[in-house]
Amino acid sequence: EMIKIELNHIVEAISFLVACSYYKSLKNTFLFWVIPYLAFILMAELGASYFKYHLHKPNGHIYVIISLVEFIFYSYLFYHFNKNSQVKKAIIIGSSILVLPYLFLFFFFSDYKGYDFYLPVYTGFYLAIVASFYLYKISVIDDTEFAITHQSGFWVASGVLIFFSGISISFLLYSFLKNINIRIFGLSIYNFIPQVLSILLYGCLSIAVVVCKKKNQQLY
Repeated sequence: EMIKIELNHIVEAISFLVACSYYKSLKNTFLFWVIPYLAFILMAELGASYFKYHLHKPNGHIYVIISLVEFIFYSYLFYHFNKNSQVKKAIIIGSSILVLPYLFLFFFFSDYKGYDFYLPVYTGFYLAIVASFYLYKISVIDDTEFAITHQSGFWVASGVLIFFSGISISFLLYSFLKNINIRIFGLSIYNFIPQVLSILLYGCLSIAVVVCKKKNQQLY
């Protein structure tokens, strides 16, 4: 039995190929890490599908790892996008505190059931808050010659804000969304929402990569 390919896999693969095609413009910037990050996410998501549809086993442990890697990766990006030392310190402290539950889970629990639900909610809202602050900063506080749509950070922050706030709210409304009888393109609304959010997140990430290539582009 083959791995079931879903829309999020396709979007991740396209975003990965876009990032690879801009390797030369990314290799000397911190956005270079978009390439290995997308490779990991694509492989991990395919692995999760393999566990679910081929082995018929729980895949929560894979999503805990995905959630942790996503959290570290986007925290890393926002750390570098922000130039203020106080903001950088705040990101390091906040991110370190939220990484601790993941480490505790890995070392002291063998069953991730339940935790793979709550941890992404906490980290998702945290990333949404960090992204909101960054968007406010570059649109209201900062005075730069670059339009915000010409800044890679704008697109990353926009994608993170939409995706992680949306996915966290969906997790909190899990029981409600699972029980209502609404299907879109054959998918339950609970499964459909993450697919749409994935398109927005990885679409924004791809735009950030393209924007980075422009001459004299500064990373904010």
